[in-house]
Amino acid sequence: MENLKDSIKNEGSISQKIDEELVYLINKGDKEKLNFFIKLHDINFLYTEEMKIFYCINEFMQGSISSEKKQKILEILNNNKYVKSVKAQEYSVYKIPEFIVDTQDGIIKALQFSSVVPDIKKSIPYIETKQRNGKCFDLAYLICTGVDKESDIVIGYVYGNCDKSKFLHSWVETCIGGEEVVIDGTVNAVINKSGYYRMKHAEVLNRISKKDVIEDTDNYLAKYQKIDKDFHLEYYYLYRDELIRSLKDNKNLSDLNGER
Repeated sequence: MENLKDSIKNEGSISQKIDEELVYLINKGDKEKLNFFIKLHDINFLYTEEMKIFYCINEFMQGSISSEKKQKILEILNNNKYVKSVKAQEYSVYKIPEFIVDTQDGIIKALQFSSVVPDIKKSIPYIETKQRNGKCFDLAYLICTGVDKESDIVIGYVYGNCDKSKFLHSWVETCIGGEEVVIDGTVNAVINKSGYYRMKHAEVLNRISKKDVIEDTDNYLAKYQKIDKDFHLEYYYLYRDELIRSLKDNKNLSDLNGER
């Protein structure tokens, strides 16, 4: 069997290639080649409209964007057949803009995370820049442990532009204003949970409570890093229970990094 880490990397690499080629063919407008590509990869569902919304949220949640760019984002969304309406209004709890997209499947609401929790910029100074992209596992840890709220780190699959382009991703779940929300550090956004799951077609693989994350950090993770020099947070997120059980029993952890 393939090594666990290589398997995850290979899966992500294949998904990325499919996603990029699909977007290229859609933008090129070559329907014949697009249809051939869809059949070749046995693609059943396209999520390009949802991905446009996610892209717009990502752009909207930067530290500061010009009024011209805001208008361009609104135009992109208003030209999206999946979107019924879009608006920005003041969120009563924090007195900051709330980005609301009404889609054919329900409402997606987003707030700028760094405005909800301004102190987070002390521990994540790049949160309002594009440097946050591709750092979901680290961001989930920093957000979960850095925010004064009960929360869970969640790891699972999210999808790109089709059902054959899925990616391992991590985010934080908590409640704000009595509503279940997702904090996704890669877009610096707090998004209503139901809207996030529909938009990203999220599939949960595991979740770890903030209490367990803090206890694990204090008691076990440093020890694990000594055993596995190539330690990555995603493997802890995926196999937390097995990992901690092995550490408590002082067992050899090589099976966690070998074949599965």
